[in-house]
Amino acid sequence: MKQLAVHIPQMVPGIRTALENDPTIPIKSLREQFDKLMLQPLLAVNHGEAMGSTVIVVDALDECEPEKDVEIILDLLPKIEMATNMAIRFFLTSLPELPIRLGFDQIDKSKYQNTVLQSLDADVIKHDIALYLREEFSKIQQRRQHDLPSGWPGDKRIEVLAIMACPLFIFAATVCRFVADRRFDPDERLQEFSTSSTGSKMDGTYRPVLNQLLVQDATGRNELIEKFQKIIGVIIILANPLSLNSLAEL
Repeated sequence: MKQLAVHIPQMVPGIRTALENDPTIPIKSLREQFDKLMLQPLLAVNHGEAMGSTVIVVDALDECEPEKDVEIILDLLPKIEMATNMAIRFFLTSLPELPIRLGFDQIDKSKYQNTVLQSLDADVIKHDIALYLREEFSKIQQRRQHDLPSGWPGDKRIEVLAIMACPLFIFAATVCRFVADRRFDPDERLQEFSTSSTGSKMDGTYRPVLNQLLVQDATGRNELIEKFQKIIGVIIILANPLSLNSLAEL
């Protein structure tokens, strides 16, 4: 809500009034929070005031708990269409779990577009990954411009990485986080991925990261290996997956 209010400051008076009238709204039902803190402030925005387009991203909707809230969210979002003085779109990502499918079944199909990632052409995915890599590497180059030449790492290396990553954005994201570490030379770290393409895609994604963790003194390395075996070993041999809370306690 804070991000939305910052992006659309015209909502702030309506949100402030709602909270002043009822300070308990943050603990009220999801429907009431949506109505008082989002829908009504949007409807109160001056209709004569020019408004730009706004895209609200809701990532991993399938992870929303309890499941009932998923249905409520999908029921509430189309109501934003009532705020006709501005162009607001929602970009949702989710696994096709049953509550998600049931929720969308209740929405007029003319009101949304559905894209199944597995059905996308590989060239489209590779193109998007390449765009992401260029943007992230550009940021790294700007931060390390005394160490890296303009245009680093070059279109050819980005193309190779995009091919290696496709169709997994997590590969590209892992590469970028790994290379961005200020403690190491970015070009050398990038080379780690360029030479780790043998084996499975998962191996190519995480082996350079794990190898780097082992570049330390023998005591620290042995301690890290022992902890890794205890934690990851338990996860691997479990018959049933652990909950997030249980994983956090390992």
